[in-house]
Amino acid sequence: MILLKKLIKNFHLSEKLMLNEDSPNKSAHWLEFSKSKFVNEKNVINFRKSGLSYGLDDQDQTTFGFLNKIKNIVGDDFLHKNILKKNIGNSEKVFKFSNSYIDFNQLVFIYWFNVIKKYISKKKIKVICEIGGGFGQFSELILNNVNSKLISIDIPMSNLLTSYYLKKNFPKKKFYLFENYNKKKIVTKKDLKKYDIFILPPNCNFEKNIKIDFFINMRSMMEMNKLTIKSYFNFIQTHASKNSYFFCLNRFHKKIGTEIISFENYNYDKNWDVISSGKSFNQKWIYYVLAQRKFKNFKKNIKTEQEKIKELGKEFKVETNFFILKFKFLIRLLAIVFIKFLVIIFGIGLVKKASNKLHSIIK
Repeated sequence: MILLKKLIKNFHLSEKLMLNEDSPNKSAHWLEFSKSKFVNEKNVINFRKSGLSYGLDDQDQTTFGFLNKIKNIVGDDFLHKNILKKNIGNSEKVFKFSNSYIDFNQLVFIYWFNVIKKYISKKKIKVICEIGGGFGQFSELILNNVNSKLISIDIPMSNLLTSYYLKKNFPKKKFYLFENYNKKKIVTKKDLKKYDIFILPPNCNFEKNIKIDFFINMRSMMEMNKLTIKSYFNFIQTHASKNSYFFCLNRFHKKIGTEIISFENYNYDKNWDVISSGKSFNQKWIYYVLAQRKFKNFKKNIKTEQEKIKELGKEFKVETNFFILKFKFLIRLLAIVFIKFLVIIFGIGLVKKASNKLHSIIK
């Protein structure tokens, strides 16, 4: 319980900072999923069924068919090494099989880790940064398979759940949380040597000589506004080591508020060489790029790749008429207000169960 009190204290401290500062990271997505009034010890312990992970967690019922499909791709040994051993957060969508828990979200992450395994497992990969990692399931895979330091940067709610989830999985690791950062307002190389896992909100300061060997963003830049995306690319391209990698998996296009967020317009500079790219596994509207930091001798420059993404993405273009977008945005805001009203009256757990039931009926 002491641990939970500490983590919740960190959450309120960092959320207060984001609410007070003029931050580009306060997108419509962040405002929608800010649930500070529901943060308590019981809800954190049960975060995958209490509603705290809603919007950060692609929970879904899975089948042995999907499990076998992933096993055939990644191999039996790799699957069993990385499949869930604990139901942290007490998800009601996982099912127990032998001594493991079968979780759709984790199976998808195992697939994607297998895609980048060859590159992220190299000995020279000493520092890895995941941006927008939900509640830490992909970070868990990193720490299970790679001997490296981990930096996780996300909004306060995600950081709270990530801290709890990773603390439960890696109790012996040394954690650097927002309360540590708040003492000096900068992450130093000395800190990097002392701690194993860093969990921080956006816009924290890092010493300029801190270099990161692998960056990951999976399905969260598509939830950000343009200013936030630009800010993250500035961070990535400032702190990328000489031969750093960047794995980016996001929608071709998505509407956030009144903005259209498009992969083709992401703020890559010209110094990235594409190693691998393509449409997502099971989701053709999502695209991935694995690129390496380079300044000459390119095989496929990122700017050429973005032209390709532009052509492929035409199939998935979204509405751009300003007045239609504005109308739809207002409707969405009204829906959010209505849902929050229902949550206040009936509680977040009951509303979520009703939402899941309606979703299953529609499907």
